[in-house]
Amino acid sequence: MENIIFNKNHIKITYADMGKSSEKFRVAWTTSYETIYPKGMTITAINKKWEKVIKESPLGFYYNSMEEVEHEVETPVSSKIQYHVVYVYLYDHYYTITYPVSCNDVKIGFDARPWDICIGDMSMRENFIKALNKILNDIFVSGAPIKGIARTKDKVYKEIFGNTKGYSTVDNEVKIISHGFDPKESFRKVKKKKK
Repeated sequence: MENIIFNKNHIKITYADMGKSSEKFRVAWTTSYETIYPKGMTITAINKKWEKVIKESPLGFYYNSMEEVEHEVETPVSSKIQYHVVYVYLYDHYYTITYPVSCNDVKIGFDARPWDICIGDMSMRENFIKALNKILNDIFVSGAPIKGIARTKDKVYKEIFGNTKGYSTVDNEVKIISHGFDPKESFRKVKKKKK
């Protein structure tokens, strides 16, 4: 039976028992695709259909005629999501880590994280991101006997958090300096000299 550990903004981590297994400790990668239809997102298209219309002739009598008329059709918007799926097999259980790497033409990268790229998702709060980081840390610590797990961890962290060390908050002083301000002088009230 599969137990969900984390499921937010198309990032999902599950845990499942395998019973007694002769499987060696190992890690496996795969790619999967899914088409979603975000709630409330539609495109209005104008289609044509044939309808029976009653017309009046110039001689004063009425007759039925078939006429092509336009009508609006609401079509749901679809998004194709590409996922990376990582399986971490331990002695009697395994973990599945699933996260999106692209949605339509938006891909994860320097400024786009997996929780931000899917259409219709709200932004993920920092407490969920920290919880995701802790869960992943626990999984990779338990998978320490697996050969090459450090390389897998680095790749997963780089794709999910943008940093091989995992999630980290940027210090306010670094933010201030990156915007071109001096943290000691820029925000202080200048004292007027007495004459």
